[in-house]
Amino acid sequence: MRSIKFHQNFKPDRARLAAVMRCMAEHQVVSKKMVATYIGAGEPAAEGSVGWLFKAGLSETKEKGYGLTPLGALIAAHDPELAQQSTLWLMHYYLVTDQNERAEVWYRAFNEFLSPGMRFSRESLQTYVERSLESSPTNKSGVKDDCKQFVKGYVDLAALGKLDLIREVEPQTYEVSLNRLPEGHIFAFALFNAWERRFPHTDTLRISQVCEEAELPGRVFAAQRDQIVALLQMLQSLGLVTIIDSQHEPVTRRYRDEPIQLLKTFYATL
Repeated sequence: MRSIKFHQNFKPDRARLAAVMRCMAEHQVVSKKMVATYIGAGEPAAEGSVGWLFKAGLSETKEKGYGLTPLGALIAAHDPELAQQSTLWLMHYYLVTDQNERAEVWYRAFNEFLSPGMRFSRESLQTYVERSLESSPTNKSGVKDDCKQFVKGYVDLAALGKLDLIREVEPQTYEVSLNRLPEGHIFAFALFNAWERRFPHTDTLRISQVCEEAELPGRVFAAQRDQIVALLQMLQSLGLVTIIDSQHEPVTRRYRDEPIQLLKTFYATL
Protein backbone atom coordinates (compact mmCIF):
# COMPACT_ATOMS: atom_id res chain seq x y z
CA MET A 1 0.00 0.00 0.00
CA ARG A 2 1.34 3.41 -0.94
CA SER A 3 2.93 5.64 1.68
CA ILE A 4 1.34 8.86 0.38
CA LYS A 5 -2.41 9.52 -0.07
CA PHE A 6 -3.32 6.08 1.23
CA HIS A 7 -6.58 7.49 2.67
CA GLN A 8 -8.35 8.42 -0.59
CA ASN A 9 -9.09 11.83 0.97
CA PHE A 10 -11.24 10.29 3.71
CA LYS A 11 -10.41 11.34 7.28
CA PRO A 12 -9.70 8.73 10.00
CA ASP A 13 -13.27 8.68 11.27
CA ARG A 14 -13.20 6.31 14.27
CA ALA A 15 -16.82 5.22 13.87
CA ARG A 16 -16.21 4.10 10.30
CA LEU A 17 -12.85 2.52 11.14
CA ALA A 18 -14.50 0.61 13.98
CA ALA A 19 -17.10 -0.72 11.55
CA VAL A 20 -14.37 -1.90 9.18
CA MET A 21 -12.61 -3.60 12.10
CA ARG A 22 -15.83 -5.42 13.00
CA CYS A 23 -16.11 -6.58 9.41
CA MET A 24 -12.60 -8.00 9.54
CA ALA A 25 -13.15 -9.55 12.97
CA GLU A 26 -16.32 -11.30 11.81
CA HIS A 27 -15.04 -12.50 8.44
CA GLN A 28 -11.29 -12.95 9.09
CA VAL A 29 -10.36 -12.12 5.49
CA VAL A 30 -12.23 -9.49 3.50
CA SER A 31 -12.07 -7.61 0.20
CA LYS A 32 -12.65 -3.92 -0.52
CA LYS A 33 -16.02 -4.83 -2.01
CA MET A 34 -17.02 -6.72 1.13
CA VAL A 35 -15.93 -3.83 3.34
CA ALA A 36 -17.88 -1.35 1.19
CA THR A 37 -21.04 -3.46 1.47
CA TYR A 38 -20.59 -3.92 5.22
CA ILE A 39 -20.17 -0.21 6.00
CA GLY A 40 -22.69 0.95 3.40
CA ALA A 41 -20.26 3.10 1.45
CA GLY A 42 -18.50 3.11 -1.89
CA GLU A 43 -15.28 1.27 -2.61
CA PRO A 44 -13.13 4.46 -2.42
CA ALA A 45 -14.34 5.01 1.17
CA ALA A 46 -13.69 1.36 1.95
CA GLU A 47 -10.20 1.58 0.47
CA GLY A 48 -9.49 4.75 2.43
CA SER A 49 -10.64 3.17 5.68
CA VAL A 50 -8.54 0.07 5.08
CA GLY A 51 -5.60 2.39 4.34
CA TRP A 52 -5.99 4.08 7.72
CA LEU A 53 -6.18 0.72 9.51
CA PHE A 54 -3.04 -0.47 7.71
CA LYS A 55 -1.06 2.61 8.68
CA ALA A 56 -2.41 2.53 12.25
CA GLY A 57 -1.12 -1.03 12.73
CA LEU A 58 -4.56 -2.63 12.98
CA SER A 59 -4.85 -4.36 9.60
CA GLU A 60 -2.59 -6.24 7.21
CA THR A 61 -2.67 -8.07 3.90
CA LYS A 62 -3.88 -11.64 4.09
CA GLU A 63 -4.09 -14.26 1.36
CA LYS A 64 -6.82 -13.03 -1.01
CA GLY A 65 -7.70 -9.98 1.07
CA TYR A 66 -7.28 -8.09 4.32
CA GLY A 67 -7.49 -9.00 7.98
CA LEU A 68 -6.58 -7.79 11.45
CA THR A 69 -3.08 -7.75 12.87
CA PRO A 70 -2.53 -9.25 16.35
CA LEU A 71 -2.82 -5.69 17.70
CA GLY A 72 -5.99 -5.13 15.68
CA ALA A 73 -7.53 -8.34 17.01
CA LEU A 74 -6.64 -7.34 20.58
CA ILE A 75 -8.26 -3.92 20.20
CA ALA A 76 -11.28 -5.33 18.37
CA ALA A 77 -11.86 -7.62 21.36
CA HIS A 78 -11.42 -4.99 24.10
CA ASP A 79 -12.13 -1.63 22.49
CA PRO A 80 -14.26 -2.32 19.40
CA GLU A 81 -15.46 1.29 19.16
CA LEU A 82 -11.91 2.72 19.22
CA ALA A 83 -13.01 4.87 22.15
CA GLN A 84 -10.19 4.40 24.66
CA GLN A 85 -7.43 7.00 24.90
CA SER A 86 -4.92 4.15 24.98
CA THR A 87 -6.12 2.90 21.59
CA LEU A 88 -5.77 6.35 20.06
CA TRP A 89 -2.19 6.58 21.36
CA LEU A 90 -1.38 3.24 19.74
CA MET A 91 -2.92 4.30 16.44
CA HIS A 92 -0.87 7.49 16.58
CA TYR A 93 2.30 5.55 17.44
CA TYR A 94 1.95 3.30 14.39
CA LEU A 95 1.08 6.21 12.11
CA VAL A 96 4.31 8.04 12.95
CA THR A 97 6.74 5.10 13.01
CA ASP A 98 8.27 3.00 10.28
CA GLN A 99 6.41 -0.26 10.70
CA ASN A 100 5.29 -2.53 7.84
CA GLU A 101 3.08 0.27 6.52
CA ARG A 102 4.82 3.66 6.66
CA ALA A 103 2.76 6.87 6.43
CA GLU A 104 5.38 9.21 4.98
CA VAL A 105 3.99 12.60 6.05
CA TRP A 106 3.15 11.41 9.57
CA TYR A 107 6.59 9.84 9.98
CA ARG A 108 8.49 12.89 8.80
CA ALA A 109 6.29 15.29 10.75
CA PHE A 110 6.97 13.75 14.16
CA ASN A 111 10.44 12.30 13.68
CA GLU A 112 12.02 15.16 11.74
CA PHE A 113 9.93 18.34 11.52
CA LEU A 114 8.06 18.91 14.78
CA SER A 115 9.45 19.53 18.27
CA PRO A 116 7.64 20.04 21.61
CA GLY A 117 5.84 23.37 21.74
CA MET A 118 6.51 24.14 18.08
CA ARG A 119 4.00 26.15 16.05
CA PHE A 120 3.54 25.33 12.39
CA SER A 121 1.19 25.66 9.45
CA ARG A 122 -0.03 23.05 7.05
CA GLU A 123 1.93 24.79 4.30
CA SER A 124 5.21 24.73 6.27
CA LEU A 125 4.81 21.01 6.89
CA GLN A 126 4.04 20.44 3.21
CA THR A 127 7.11 22.40 2.16
CA TYR A 128 9.34 20.41 4.51
CA VAL A 129 8.04 17.04 3.35
CA GLU A 130 8.27 17.92 -0.34
CA ARG A 131 11.87 19.05 0.10
CA SER A 132 12.75 15.96 2.08
CA LEU A 133 11.42 13.76 -0.74
CA GLU A 134 13.29 15.50 -3.57
CA SER A 135 15.77 12.67 -4.00
CA SER A 136 13.20 9.97 -3.27
CA PRO A 137 11.29 8.00 -5.92
CA THR A 138 8.15 8.26 -3.79
CA ASN A 139 5.29 9.96 -5.62
CA LYS A 140 4.87 13.45 -4.14
CA SER A 141 1.58 14.37 -5.81
CA GLY A 142 -0.45 13.54 -2.71
CA VAL A 143 1.68 15.39 -0.11
CA LYS A 144 -0.67 18.39 -0.01
CA ASP A 145 -3.67 16.12 0.63
CA ASP A 146 -1.74 14.19 3.28
CA CYS A 147 -0.80 17.38 5.13
CA LYS A 148 -4.45 18.42 5.10
CA GLN A 149 -5.53 15.06 6.51
CA PHE A 150 -2.67 15.14 9.02
CA VAL A 151 -3.95 18.36 10.58
CA LYS A 152 -7.63 17.39 10.38
CA GLY A 153 -6.98 14.03 11.99
CA TYR A 154 -5.34 15.48 15.08
CA VAL A 155 -7.80 18.32 15.71
CA ASP A 156 -11.04 16.45 14.91
CA LEU A 157 -12.58 14.77 17.96
CA ALA A 158 -14.10 12.14 15.68
CA ALA A 159 -10.55 11.14 14.71
CA LEU A 160 -7.53 11.58 17.02
CA GLY A 161 -8.48 14.93 18.53
CA LYS A 162 -9.00 13.44 21.99
CA LEU A 163 -5.22 13.08 22.28
CA ASP A 164 -4.93 16.88 22.46
CA LEU A 165 -1.56 16.52 20.77
CA ILE A 166 -2.02 19.16 18.07
CA ARG A 167 -4.32 22.13 18.50
CA GLU A 168 -5.16 25.18 16.43
CA VAL A 169 -3.87 28.21 18.34
CA GLU A 170 -4.50 30.78 15.61
CA PRO A 171 -6.28 30.54 12.25
CA GLN A 172 -4.27 28.01 10.20
CA THR A 173 -1.55 27.88 12.87
CA TYR A 174 -1.11 24.80 15.02
CA GLU A 175 0.94 23.86 18.07
CA VAL A 176 2.21 20.41 19.00
CA SER A 177 2.67 19.47 22.65
CA LEU A 178 2.07 16.50 24.91
CA ASN A 179 -0.77 17.68 27.14
CA ARG A 180 -2.04 14.25 28.20
CA LEU A 181 0.53 11.63 29.12
CA PRO A 182 -0.06 8.14 27.72
CA GLU A 183 -0.77 5.36 30.19
CA GLY A 184 2.31 3.58 31.56
CA HIS A 185 1.78 0.34 29.61
CA ILE A 186 1.21 2.27 26.39
CA PHE A 187 4.41 4.25 26.91
CA ALA A 188 6.26 1.02 27.74
CA PHE A 189 4.99 -0.64 24.57
CA ALA A 190 6.10 2.31 22.44
CA LEU A 191 9.52 2.37 24.10
CA PHE A 192 10.22 -1.35 23.84
CA ASN A 193 8.73 -1.75 20.37
CA ALA A 194 10.97 1.01 19.01
CA TRP A 195 13.94 -0.24 21.06
CA GLU A 196 13.51 -3.73 19.65
CA ARG A 197 13.35 -2.48 16.07
CA ARG A 198 16.02 0.25 16.15
CA PHE A 199 18.48 -0.91 18.82
CA PRO A 200 18.06 -4.70 18.94
CA HIS A 201 21.60 -5.41 20.12
CA THR A 202 21.84 -3.07 23.10
CA ASP A 203 20.27 -3.31 26.54
CA THR A 204 21.02 0.27 27.56
CA LEU A 205 20.06 3.63 26.05
CA ARG A 206 20.61 7.14 27.32
CA ILE A 207 17.70 9.31 28.41
CA SER A 208 18.72 11.75 25.68
CA GLN A 209 18.26 8.98 23.10
CA VAL A 210 14.78 8.17 24.41
CA CYS A 211 14.00 11.88 24.06
CA GLU A 212 15.60 12.60 20.70
CA GLU A 213 16.05 9.51 18.54
CA ALA A 214 13.61 8.97 15.68
CA GLU A 215 10.67 6.70 16.60
CA LEU A 216 11.46 6.72 20.31
CA PRO A 217 8.89 8.22 22.71
CA GLY A 218 10.31 11.73 22.95
CA ARG A 219 9.87 12.22 19.23
CA VAL A 220 6.65 10.31 18.61
CA PHE A 221 4.82 11.84 21.59
CA ALA A 222 6.33 15.34 21.16
CA ALA A 223 7.31 15.07 24.83
CA GLN A 224 9.45 17.39 26.92
CA ARG A 225 12.45 15.86 28.68
CA ASP A 226 10.82 16.09 32.12
CA GLN A 227 7.78 14.24 30.82
CA ILE A 228 9.96 11.43 29.48
CA VAL A 229 11.86 11.23 32.76
CA ALA A 230 8.59 10.99 34.70
CA LEU A 231 7.35 8.20 32.42
CA LEU A 232 10.65 6.32 32.69
CA GLN A 233 10.49 6.60 36.47
CA MET A 234 7.02 5.08 36.31
CA LEU A 235 8.43 2.15 34.32
CA GLN A 236 11.22 1.78 36.86
CA SER A 237 8.63 1.52 39.64
CA LEU A 238 7.04 -1.32 37.63
CA GLY A 239 10.38 -3.11 37.32
CA LEU A 240 10.54 -2.65 33.53
CA VAL A 241 13.69 -0.50 33.38
CA THR A 242 16.49 0.67 35.62
CA ILE A 243 17.64 4.29 35.54
CA ILE A 244 21.00 5.31 36.96
CA ASP A 245 21.54 8.98 37.84
CA SER A 246 24.94 9.54 36.28
CA GLN A 247 26.59 11.61 33.58
CA HIS A 248 25.66 9.12 30.86
CA GLU A 249 22.00 8.78 32.03
CA PRO A 250 21.72 5.07 31.29
CA VAL A 251 18.29 3.45 30.99
CA THR A 252 18.63 -0.34 31.11
CA ARG A 253 15.90 -2.58 29.82
CA ARG A 254 14.61 -5.16 32.30
CA TYR A 255 11.52 -6.26 30.40
CA ARG A 256 12.32 -9.24 28.13
CA ASP A 257 8.96 -10.40 26.81
CA GLU A 258 7.35 -9.38 23.53
CA PRO A 259 6.10 -5.77 23.81
CA ILE A 260 2.56 -6.74 22.80
CA GLN A 261 2.28 -8.74 26.04
CA LEU A 262 2.23 -5.38 27.85
CA LEU A 263 -0.82 -4.42 25.83
CA LYS A 264 -2.55 -7.73 26.50
CA THR A 265 -2.10 -7.15 30.21
CA PHE A 266 -3.33 -3.58 29.94
CA TYR A 267 -6.43 -4.29 27.83
CA ALA A 268 -7.42 -7.21 30.02
CA THR A 269 -7.98 -4.70 32.82
CA LEU A 270 -10.38 -2.47 30.85
